[in-house]
Amino acid sequence: MRASQFCLVISTWAACAPTYVTVQVDAPVPAHVIIEEGAVTPSFETDTPFRGNFEAVSTRTRDGIRLLFELDQATARRYGAEDKVTLYGRLAVGQPTSLPREELHVAIPEDKLRALLRGELEQVWTFVIDHRVTPPKEVARLVLQLEEF
Repeated sequence: MRASQFCLVISTWAACAPTYVTVQVDAPVPAHVIIEEGAVTPSFETDTPFRGNFEAVSTRTRDGIRLLFELDQATARRYGAEDKVTLYGRLAVGQPTSLPREELHVAIPEDKLRALLRGELEQVWTFVIDHRVTPPKEVARLVLQLEEF
């Protein structure tokens, strides 16, 4: 597996040091990923699967890091599309619990990707929940859709 390492900052607080969580995005594979430029982050390109250290800000989709997943024609056809496809994504990482000290893995299930590319769903998502805390807490979320957010 080829994994790219990088560090992204999507928000900075003057009063406290940011917390970073390692997240690995495992699917869709293969895809070329463009992590779009943010307020304080440069644009970055890599391929799936990839791993990065992301600042923990919020699991709200609107606060997530903007990603473009470019699927070539062969990959898009495997998921049910006729031609190459660009998926618009957001990766949101919440404040850590004990779980984010480990590497988090997010991957959109293949059946959901097929449904998205066939037009059966407008948006697909996956998330990681830490069940070791009470109440259980969402710590990371990946959302994909065919239209821009």
